[in-house]
Amino acid sequence: MKNRFGGILQRIGYTIERFDQKPLHRVLISYGRSGTHWLKNMVSAALDRPPIEGGTWELDTLAAIMKGSGRRRLMYEHFQFDLHGEILDPAKNPDLRMVLLHRHPLDQFISATWHRIKITGELTEFDPETHPNEIARRLLLGEYDEKLGYCYRDAHLDTHKRGALDWIDSGRCLVVKFEDLVENTEAELARCLDHLEVRYDPASLAGIVEKNRFEKLSGGRKPGEMDGTHHYRRGAPGEWRSVFRPEDLPILQERYGEAFARQGYPI
Repeated sequence: MKNRFGGILQRIGYTIERFDQKPLHRVLISYGRSGTHWLKNMVSAALDRPPIEGGTWELDTLAAIMKGSGRRRLMYEHFQFDLHGEILDPAKNPDLRMVLLHRHPLDQFISATWHRIKITGELTEFDPETHPNEIARRLLLGEYDEKLGYCYRDAHLDTHKRGALDWIDSGRCLVVKFEDLVENTEAELARCLDHLEVRYDPASLAGIVEKNRFEKLSGGRKPGEMDGTHHYRRGAPGEWRSVFRPEDLPILQERYGEAFARQGYPI
C-alpha cells in the first residue's frame, strides 16, 4: 500500500510540474522535410500545450513573441541563421532553448523534391513524366544547370548553409538527427525534452511515441512504404542509397562532400 501510495504521489507531482513549466522560450529549428511536425507534435504533447503556429518566420512577429508571453509553448519553423539568428541568440535571450532537427541532406532533398512536385505543385518546368527521384538525382548532379540557367549546386549549398550548417556551427542548438529519432524515438525525445527543460513524466513518453508512430500518422502504412502524395511520405531513412548510382558518388563527393560531412553526413 505504501509503495502504491508513493507512486500516486509521484504521478501527482509530475502532473503539477507539467502544468507549471519553466517560463522558457523553446524553439524547434528544422530543415524542411526532416520530420518537423512529427517531433513538434511529440514535444507539444509533453508540454501539454499546443505549439505556436504560423507567423514566426516574420522578423517583427518573432521579435514580439520573444519579448512577449510566448513562453511555455513550443515555437517551430525552418529558421535561417542569417535572417533569424540575431533574434534567436541565447547570449541575448538567456531563457532561450533550441533544438535543431536535421537529416541526411540527400534524403531530405529527395523528400523535398517529391513534396514540391506532388503536393505543392512546384517544379513545373520539368517533364511530368520524369520520376521525382530522377529529377532530384539530376538536379544535384548538375544535369539541369543549363535548363535552369544557374548552378544548382551553389544554390543548394547556400540554402543548406543558412538553414542547417550555420546553426550547427553556432553551437546554439542541440542537434537531433532524424535517423536517430527513427531508430530510438523515446530516448531521443527525452534528450530533446531535457535540453528544452520540459518537465514531464518519463512514464508518459511511451504513450506519446505510440500516438505518433508512422503507421498512425500515415494512415496505416509501415515505415518504408511510400505514398508520394502524403505529408508523411515514407518515414524511413536511407532512401538516397537507392536513388543515386555508384557512378554518381564521386560526383556527389566532389560537389557536396565537405559540406555534408561537416553536418555529420559523409557521402
